[in-house]
Amino acid sequence: MHKRDNDNTILQNKSVIIATHYSSTAFIQHLEEFLRIIKIKKLLYIGHPLHPERENELSFYRFSKKGKAVEMKKFSFLKNKGLLTYLKDGILNIVFVLSKRKRWDLYIGADNLNTISGVILKKLGFVDKVIFYTVDFVPQRFENKLLNNFYHWVEKLAVIFSDEVWILSPRVIEGRRNLLELNNKYDKKQKLVPEGVWIDRIKRLPFFNVNKHSAIFVGHIVKRMGVQIVIRAMPIILERIPDFILIIIGKGDYKNSLEKLAKNLGVSDNVKFMGYVEDHKEVENIIASCGVGIATYTNEDESGLTFYADPAKTKLYLGAGIPVVMTDTFYNAYDIQDAGGGIVIKESSKEAASAIISIIGNDKRLKEYRRSSLRYAKQFDYPSLLAKHLKRVFV
Repeated sequence: MHKRDNDNTILQNKSVIIATHYSSTAFIQHLEEFLRIIKIKKLLYIGHPLHPERENELSFYRFSKKGKAVEMKKFSFLKNKGLLTYLKDGILNIVFVLSKRKRWDLYIGADNLNTISGVILKKLGFVDKVIFYTVDFVPQRFENKLLNNFYHWVEKLAVIFSDEVWILSPRVIEGRRNLLELNNKYDKKQKLVPEGVWIDRIKRLPFFNVNKHSAIFVGHIVKRMGVQIVIRAMPIILERIPDFILIIIGKGDYKNSLEKLAKNLGVSDNVKFMGYVEDHKEVENIIASCGVGIATYTNEDESGLTFYADPAKTKLYLGAGIPVVMTDTFYNAYDIQDAGGGIVIKESSKEAASAIISIIGNDKRLKEYRRSSLRYAKQFDYPSLLAKHLKRVFV
């Protein structure tokens, strides 16, 4: 049975820095939200644009006390200057922290570059502990071999000199050991901290209000996400379920290809592109109204992005009480299936059609999938998940 530990006293008296490169709402943003909700003593959130070429995205910091933001500043210099921009980001992390003239209990760096700033601050005596958080592990991060080697050298330093390393998949440990030639003594400090979901925040609907004959995909619209597998399956699905609809939330350069594919197959009227939805809570509510979630990643991507990942979309789907049709490209796909939270398929439109029809084509079966999905998701409830791992750091 899922129980939530609401005693966060040990955390409320702490001071924490988070430094990240931002693009959309992800684990780190949920971490900041959690720390503000429990009203920790001091929180310094530092954000740098992951895509500095975007006009309105700037480096900034937000300083909060007891959950209330008391100061926020933005900085636009050295924007979109290639490597200089990322070097600037690391320096800004240090400058922002030093400007507060305080000692901090914990520094969480989201990626290797931000973590190195924390390591330097620890050496200078301004930070007690450093966590290196990574959302992925990508052996071939850059095509330029020299740049790629430098990136992973910095990653190796971040692993060695941080107090803990938070990873999304156990596969990352072996990947780093092989690529970075890390001694296995560093395995122990790499802690599995999976993606989570705000269980209590999602407005799950009564079964009779759910659009049962719908599937939803949420994410970046690129080929490796595999949405094309489901669109190709739609003629088969529509023969059995004529009112079936596929909802797609997100943006990306593969959208036009998907639109053309849907048109060529004559299923355009049953595919709804909603674009990027900025409000994460709205996304959660849309998901909760659907019948099944889509996570049909392909194996075409050689970067390892999915192989070493724990896709956040699966937790969103499951937390909303909807089962998942997925490929086995990520490490916990079969765990979800074994828990009754979905069906694992090969990269096959016929298998996708069969799985979707099996889940949403029978109300009794769909109800059981929904119960199992939510039951499995409860172990990833953000308040419990984040509190557990943060408390371990401070013990």
